[in-house]
Amino acid sequence: MTYSVRILLLLSLCFGLLAVLAGYGLQERHLEYLVRILSQSGIPNPKNLEKLRLLPATLRLAGLEAFLSAGLVLFFRKKVSATVGQLSRQLSSRQVLFLFLLGVDLAVAFLMLNFGTVELKRRIQANGRMTNQDIVASDYGQDYLLMWTLKSRTPEDANILIRTNNDIKYLLNYDLYPRRFYFYPDPERLAAEIPEEWQDCYHIAWILEIDNQDPRKFLLVKRR
Repeated sequence: MTYSVRILLLLSLCFGLLAVLAGYGLQERHLEYLVRILSQSGIPNPKNLEKLRLLPATLRLAGLEAFLSAGLVLFFRKKVSATVGQLSRQLSSRQVLFLFLLGVDLAVAFLMLNFGTVELKRRIQANGRMTNQDIVASDYGQDYLLMWTLKSRTPEDANILIRTNNDIKYLLNYDLYPRRFYFYPDPERLAAEIPEEWQDCYHIAWILEIDNQDPRKFLLVKRR
């Protein structure tokens, strides 16, 4: 077995071991800390936390795949050694660097694929006999009522001013498209204090105020 193949085998084993240990070692408190960092407002977002709960299973799956890759390298070590040896003699340093970066990209792609696989399995198990409306409501969680209110009360071409300090990026998606949402540069200013000139500039037709402490409390009014 050549030196390059040994390095490849060692990297696969180390990655697999670290991924499995991290997958079993991550606890709920660690996930809550991570989601607080990722949140725009610094407040743990339930949707982000639900996504991060899939991280341990994703890492364990990636670790098992790394061990499987290492096993395949060992099983086909002669062919792998010959191929790697031939490539090392033919490729320049820049080409080797390109292959290394390509390998990193492929590793990230596999992690994303694993995450999607774990999420799909969870959704199939959780949805069961739920109706489409129940599934949508479950996806939005506490934001479902707000999303439904915007979709049912405002026209599709509405320009809506939103005033809140909460992280509401999950509301700004295809379910509300093509509505357009605007935020005043000063988030602390009340909607009644926002200059009319600024609202006229963006053709604001609706004003949505969301409670900073409880995003389930909101007020949607049509601008006069």
